[in-house]
Amino acid sequence: MAESDLLHSNITRQIIGAAMEVHSNLGSGFLESVYEEALAIEFDLRRISYERQKGINVFYKSAKSVVKMAQKTLKMSAGGRKR
Repeated sequence: MAESDLLHSNITRQIIGAAMEVHSNLGSGFLESVYEEALAIEFDLRRISYERQKGINVFYKSAKSVVKMAQKTLKMSAGGRKR
């Protein structure tokens, strides 16, 4: 299967490129929050829409808790950042 046959190959290439750019500039050794902020900046520069720290409901033994996820929620269209 060719890369062009993949469903989201274009946005996937953009996301991986943004992550590699962040890593090339910062290197390793920082806390996750530093990389999160840098990736948000890089996504903005590349006009990749996303949401940060999206909350999800988690149930544990009938108790509900809202957990903030560290992953970015990406939108498939170009645009600005949502926080």
